[in-house]
Amino acid sequence: MLRDIPHRDAVQQLYLNDAETLDLRALAATPRVRELSINRAGHVDLRLPETVEGLKLDARHADLSVLSGHPALWDLTVKNLPVRVADLARLPALSYLDLSETEVDDVPALADLGLRALTLDADQWAQLRAAGRLPEDLAAARRAGQARLAELVDWSGWVTSAR
Repeated sequence: MLRDIPHRDAVQQLYLNDAETLDLRALAATPRVRELSINRAGHVDLRLPETVEGLKLDARHADLSVLSGHPALWDLTVKNLPVRVADLARLPALSYLDLSETEVDDVPALADLGLRALTLDADQWAQLRAAGRLPEDLAAARRAGQARLAELVDWSGWVTSAR
């Protein structure tokens, strides 16, 4: 399928939607791909080319541990797929993380990942706050979902003062 794409050697961004099964080893046919968005997928084999820097993953089944040691993946968004923080700890370039639409096994451990930007939902931020933890190098924080102004003022006050 990817071999049929004209100028596939120039493709830098791909959107893959509604696939029941994806084997990302096929991306070898697109040697310059940097960003990958996978939406509403079933099972995804996450063996990515080393050129991929950004991954947005919305899948029912995928093994994030397969990404271990990926040298370039710095931007990761995961939706609807439970996340083990230990799997993310093995991503040396990871700087931006959005887990606001998924379950995380150990939210306070996110503080140990060396993240520069983090997006979480209100409950996840509350877990970090209760643990008294924030990533040390955090430069940008985003709280996903709706909230009242007073809640956002309180949250942003905590984020800025906890640093």
